[in-house]
Amino acid sequence: MVVKPMKLTINEIATMANVSKGTVSKVLNGYKGINEKTRDRILQLVDKLDFQQDSSARALALQKTGAIGLLIPHEPEASFGGFYWSTVLSAISRTAVLKGTNLLVMTAPREGDIKGAVSSVLRRGTVDGLIIASELLDKQSLATLVNQAVPIVLQGQNPVFRHNSVDFDNALGTQAMIRHMVGQGYRKIGAVFGPKGYPYVQERFTNYLSTLKEEGIDWSASFFAGYFDPPSVETRLNTLLDEHPDMDCLFVSAAGEFIFDVLKVLRDRHLEVPQFGIGVFDDYPFLEYLNPGITAVRQPISLVGTACVTMLMDLIDGVTPDPEVVVLPTTLVKRGSLGE
Repeated sequence: MVVKPMKLTINEIATMANVSKGTVSKVLNGYKGINEKTRDRILQLVDKLDFQQDSSARALALQKTGAIGLLIPHEPEASFGGFYWSTVLSAISRTAVLKGTNLLVMTAPREGDIKGAVSSVLRRGTVDGLIIASELLDKQSLATLVNQAVPIVLQGQNPVFRHNSVDFDNALGTQAMIRHMVGQGYRKIGAVFGPKGYPYVQERFTNYLSTLKEEGIDWSASFFAGYFDPPSVETRLNTLLDEHPDMDCLFVSAAGEFIFDVLKVLRDRHLEVPQFGIGVFDDYPFLEYLNPGITAVRQPISLVGTACVTMLMDLIDGVTPDPEVVVLPTTLVKRGSLGE
C-alpha cells in the first residue's frame, strides 16, 4: 500500500518553528520586519518539508481574495477566437499559478464596455487587482478603480491614462520593418492598419509615415480596418490597390488571422510574393510554413503576460514596481516574403 504524504498546513509550520501563524505568513510572502534568525528557521523548515502554500492560505493570511482578474474589453469571440489573446491568457494563467493565486477572466458584452465588470469588482470584491487591456480605454471606469485603490496594470500603454503598464516597442518594430523593406529595394510601400482608435495602431501608423520620410520616400498609401472584418479588409485592400497600381509592397501592421484575407486578395490579383513584398507586425507559427514564409515583427507575447502578473503581484503586496512602465523589445524575423 502506498501511503501519501500528509499535506502540511501553515499552522503546523508555525508550531514547529515556535512562532505565530501570522509570522509564518509574513515570511512566506516576503514581508520585512521579521527577525533574521526567525526568518531563516522558518525558511529552513519550509525547504526541508517541501511545504507548498496554496492560494487560499495565502489569501487568508493577507486578508485578500487570492485571485487576480484579466479584463479584456472585447466581446468573447474577439477575445478568444485568435492567437494573440489565447497566448497572453496562457502566460498570465501559468504565471498566476506559479505565484499561488487564482485567475478570473472577464470580457465585455460589447466592444469597450467594461463598466459592468468594474462595477462587479468593486461591489463584490472578487479580485485583489486587475490586468486590463488598454486598447479600448474607459477612462471613467479606470479612474474609479484608481480612486478605490484597486491595483491595476495596463497591458499596453495609453497616451491619456499614464499608469503601471507592460507594452511592446511598437515604434522600433515598425521602423525596423519599413527600413528592411526599403533596404530590399521596395519603394511604393502601402499599409493596412487595425482599428483607428487603438493607441498601438496610431503608434505604428505614425512610425510608418515618419520612417518612409526618413528614408527619403515621398509616397504612402494606407487604410484603417474596422475590427478586422474579413469582407471589409478584402474590399478596402482591393480599392487601395486599384488607386495605387504602382504599389510594390504591403506592410500589414496587425496580422492575426486576417493575413489570410490579405494573401487571398494578392492571389486573386496575381500579385506574386516576393515580387510584390509583404511583411507583418505580429509573428505567428503558421507564417513560417507559408510559401514563401512571411517576414514579421515578433513580439514576446508570452513574456508580456508574465510581466503583467509580476507587476500586479508587486502592487498587491504594496511594492512599487521599478520601472513602472515596461517596454519589451521586438525582433525582426526575416523569411522570404521580402526577397530575402
